Amino acid sequence: MSYVGYEDQTIQLNGKIFVEIYLKSSSEILKEVVILEGENPAIPIVKKAIANKKSNNPEELPYFTLETYNKFTLASNPVTENTSNEAQFLREPNLILMESVTEKVYLKPGKYKE
Repeated sequence: MSYVGYEDQTIQLNGKIFVEIYLKSSSEILKEVVILEGENPAIPIVKKAIANKKSNNPEELPYFTLETYNKFTLASNPVTENTSNEAQFLREPNLILMESVTEKVYLKPGKYKE
């Protein structure tokens, strides 16, 4: 595990279901950040993107295809005291894991296939 401002840490779980982890503050000093006056360099890029919104619209193309990947995970907090069947079920790290890969096709004007 790692987090900015804290020391990295590696822990062996050794079959444990519930583990409390405390990170130690790091005395590492981050590099200085210098902010210069003037226009934010992102502003011209954003302005160009807005100005070209219509020409960058994929639906203005004669056709396009794309592939998307989606992942959905539903997890629970572990139950430590109760030994019932329901509590055993809730000890599982992921209750639901759904993944999908979808191909989308567009053909002008306004024809979609998924």
